[in-house]
Amino acid sequence: MALPRKTEKSEKDEGLPSEFKELIDLIVTYAKQQTIDPLKALGRWVGLGVAGAFLVGLGFLLLAVALLRLLQTELHRQLSGNLSWIPYLAVVVFLAIVIAMTLRQISRGPGSKEH
Repeated sequence: MALPRKTEKSEKDEGLPSEFKELIDLIVTYAKQQTIDPLKALGRWVGLGVAGAFLVGLGFLLLAVALLRLLQTELHRQLSGNLSWIPYLAVVVFLAIVIAMTLRQISRGPGSKEH
């Protein structure tokens, strides 16, 4: 007994939905490759940057408190009474200088040729 032959029309009907499904799969794979994967990599860098910024900020906070305590301890006799605010002012000036230097570096940007 001979197998029935498929007509040309039935082959096109079966092939078109499978090709359309393959096209959709290709588009989804491409979209993931070009959007989701780079965003995941970017998320890792952002996470590391936020953690680094937090740790640097904490370090400068501890450095400022240490500087304040050093000035208060070493200059206690000279800066007692009405002059006890001077160590606080010195720490604020120090932190303002650090912030100004940081903002200057940020405004230059990574691609800047200035050194």
